[in-house]
Amino acid sequence: MQDKTTICGNRIAYDDHTPETNPDLYESAADEVEDALAIIHELQESRLNEEGDVREPLTRTHINTLQEINKEYLDSALAVLRAIGVDEDE
Repeated sequence: MQDKTTICGNRIAYDDHTPETNPDLYESAADEVEDALAIIHELQESRLNEEGDVREPLTRTHINTLQEINKEYLDSALAVLRAIGVDEDE
Protein backbone atom coordinates (compact mmCIF):
# COMPACT_ATOMS: atom_id res chain seq x y z
CA MET A 1 0.00 0.00 0.00
CA GLN A 2 1.44 3.36 -0.92
CA ASP A 3 0.92 6.48 1.15
CA LYS A 4 1.66 10.10 0.28
CA THR A 5 2.73 12.49 3.00
CA THR A 6 3.57 16.18 2.90
CA ILE A 7 6.87 17.08 4.56
CA CYS A 8 7.89 20.76 4.50
CA GLY A 9 5.59 21.35 1.54
CA ASN A 10 6.99 18.42 -0.48
CA ARG A 11 4.98 15.30 -1.28
CA ILE A 12 6.78 12.07 -0.46
CA ALA A 13 5.43 8.74 -1.67
CA TYR A 14 6.48 5.69 0.27
CA ASP A 15 5.30 2.17 0.98
CA ASP A 16 3.48 1.85 4.27
CA HIS A 17 4.73 -1.28 6.09
CA THR A 18 2.92 -0.97 9.40
CA PRO A 19 3.53 -4.10 11.46
CA GLU A 20 0.12 -5.48 12.43
CA THR A 21 1.21 -6.36 15.95
CA ASN A 22 2.32 -2.86 17.00
CA PRO A 23 0.61 -0.27 14.78
CA ASP A 24 0.54 2.51 17.40
CA LEU A 25 4.18 2.00 18.34
CA TYR A 26 5.15 1.88 14.67
CA GLU A 27 3.16 5.01 13.86
CA SER A 28 4.73 6.96 16.73
CA ALA A 29 8.28 5.95 15.74
CA ALA A 30 7.63 6.65 12.06
CA ASP A 31 6.28 10.11 12.97
CA GLU A 32 9.46 10.81 14.95
CA VAL A 33 11.62 9.86 11.95
CA GLU A 34 9.50 11.99 9.61
CA ASP A 35 9.75 14.96 12.00
CA ALA A 36 13.53 14.60 12.06
CA LEU A 37 13.68 14.44 8.26
CA ALA A 38 11.51 17.55 8.02
CA ILE A 39 13.83 19.50 10.33
CA ILE A 40 16.89 18.33 8.38
CA HIS A 41 15.18 19.35 5.13
CA GLU A 42 14.42 22.83 6.48
CA LEU A 43 18.01 23.22 7.65
CA GLN A 44 19.32 22.24 4.22
CA GLU A 45 16.85 24.49 2.41
CA SER A 46 18.01 27.46 4.48
CA ARG A 47 21.53 26.96 3.11
CA LEU A 48 20.52 27.02 -0.58
CA ASN A 49 20.46 29.97 -2.97
CA GLU A 50 17.80 30.57 -5.65
CA GLU A 51 19.52 28.14 -8.05
CA GLY A 52 19.46 25.37 -5.45
CA ASP A 53 23.20 25.45 -4.78
CA VAL A 54 24.60 25.39 -1.25
CA ARG A 55 25.58 28.97 -0.48
CA GLU A 56 27.19 28.44 2.91
CA PRO A 57 28.98 25.63 4.73
CA LEU A 58 27.52 23.96 7.79
CA THR A 59 27.98 26.13 10.84
CA ARG A 60 28.59 24.89 14.36
CA THR A 61 24.92 25.68 15.07
CA HIS A 62 23.84 23.47 12.16
CA ILE A 63 26.03 20.64 13.43
CA ASN A 64 24.66 21.00 16.96
CA THR A 65 21.11 20.93 15.56
CA LEU A 66 21.86 17.75 13.59
CA GLN A 67 23.35 16.11 16.68
CA GLU A 68 20.31 17.07 18.73
CA ILE A 69 17.94 15.71 16.06
CA ASN A 70 19.84 12.44 16.09
CA LYS A 71 19.70 12.23 19.88
CA GLU A 72 16.12 13.41 20.37
CA TYR A 73 14.37 11.82 17.39
CA LEU A 74 16.31 9.30 15.38
CA ASP A 75 18.11 7.16 17.96
CA SER A 76 15.01 6.16 19.90
CA ALA A 77 12.69 5.96 16.88
CA LEU A 78 15.05 3.74 14.91
CA ALA A 79 15.59 1.54 17.96
CA VAL A 80 11.82 1.07 18.25
CA LEU A 81 11.48 0.28 14.54
CA ARG A 82 14.27 -2.30 14.76
CA ALA A 83 12.76 -3.82 17.89
CA ILE A 84 9.35 -4.35 16.28
CA GLY A 85 10.99 -5.88 13.25
CA VAL A 86 10.76 -3.25 10.53
CA ASP A 87 13.20 -4.22 7.79
CA GLU A 88 15.78 -1.47 7.18
CA ASP A 89 15.53 -2.00 3.40
CA GLU A 90 11.83 -1.10 3.32
